Amino acid sequence: MQFTRTKKVIDTALLARRDFDFFCRLVLDIKSAKHQQEWVESIQALSEEKLVNNGEITRNLLIIAPPGSGKSSIIGIGTTSWFIGKQPQKHFGLISYADQPAWERSVTIRNVIENDNAYHLVFPSLYDEDEDGNLWIDGYGKPLDDLTKFLGVTGLLEVNVPYSENPL
Repeated sequence: MQFTRTKKVIDTALLARRDFDFFCRLVLDIKSAKHQQEWVESIQALSEEKLVNNGEITRNLLIIAPPGSGKSSIIGIGTTSWFIGKQPQKHFGLISYADQPAWERSVTIRNVIENDNAYHLVFPSLYDEDEDGNLWIDGYGKPLDDLTKFLGVTGLLEVNVPYSENPL
């Protein structure tokens, strides 16, 4: 019985590591809405290097949607935290129309990576602990307190600009 339960937990974590939509449900408690399905599928394809534009593989993805559509949760927080777990050796960044939303997302991502038990199950090898008990991102030599600086480099970018359906 215990072995079966343990196997289910491991299988669940492995699925979330591979499948972005499942990761969002398990770790962030976000079930993608109908209008977000294409985003989720595109992020999945991007992670597998299968995103196609005009018949060619691309690493470029632009999502334009109105405020309140879930871009910040799925793209900003979900994608960034998932990609950091999958590719911890790379650098990722957030760009926003103002400092405040960028910092809020960076702090949320840091909190997911540092504190979320489901995230720790999905990406257990991401962490290392020093003699003082501080969590570090393995391979970076940085405490997680520095993650907001870590996110400020380049790589995956969320660009969040003001939007209006009725421009002047």
